[in-house]
Amino acid sequence: MSIDPTQAVNFIKENAKAYAIAKGNAAYTDNYLKVVKAKQMNASGSSSLGAKEADAYASPEYQTAILANQAAIEEEAHLRWLLTAAQARIEVWKVEQYSLRQEMKNLG
Repeated sequence: MSIDPTQAVNFIKENAKAYAIAKGNAAYTDNYLKVVKAKQMNASGSSSLGAKEADAYASPEYQTAILANQAAIEEEAHLRWLLTAAQARIEVWKVEQYSLRQEMKNLG
C-alpha cells in the first residue's frame, strides 16, 4: 500500500473550511433550538411552566429545528472523520518511512 502524504495534507487543507462551516452550523442549530423553544413557550396558552415546555417540545417548529440540528451534526461528524482519516494516512506513511529507513540501515 502506497500512501501519498501530500494528497492527505491537501485533502485536509481543502476541507478545513467546509469542516469549520459544518461545525459552525452545528453550533448555530444547537442554539437555535433554544430560540425555538423560548418562542413556542411564549406562544403557549398553558399557565404552568412545565406545560409550556411540553407544548414547545411538541410544536412542529421545534421538531423542524431538531431535524436541522441533526443534519448539521451529521455533516460535522462526517467531515471530522474524513479529516481524521487523512491524518491517520499521514501517520501510517510516517511509520512506513521509518520502517523503510530501518530496513535500509539493517541492510547496509
